[in-house]
Amino acid sequence: MISRRARCPAGQASILRSGGDNLHLSGLAPIYLQAGGREILRDMIVEFAETQKAKGADVTLDLWPDMPHDFQAYDSLKESSAMALARIAETVQAFVETC
Repeated sequence: MISRRARCPAGQASILRSGGDNLHLSGLAPIYLQAGGREILRDMIVEFAETQKAKGADVTLDLWPDMPHDFQAYDSLKESSAMALARIAETVQAFVETC
């Protein structure tokens, strides 16, 4: 079993434990977020993205106006869901190619 400390580079475990308004994610891997326009947590997600971006984190937020919470689970049933899943794959692939 890998300990949490082993997975977190030096000093980053304390960053992750701080939480709330003190959470500062700059210097970590890029953050990619998706939220639906009908998402109950939409405003919280947008605020988190804006706060972290203002603190220097590399944040991308895609909003899908017609979608509710967990809309990606609809997969091929909804066009926006399929597009969102494709966007996740593109984002991860782009990051992996830069490593």
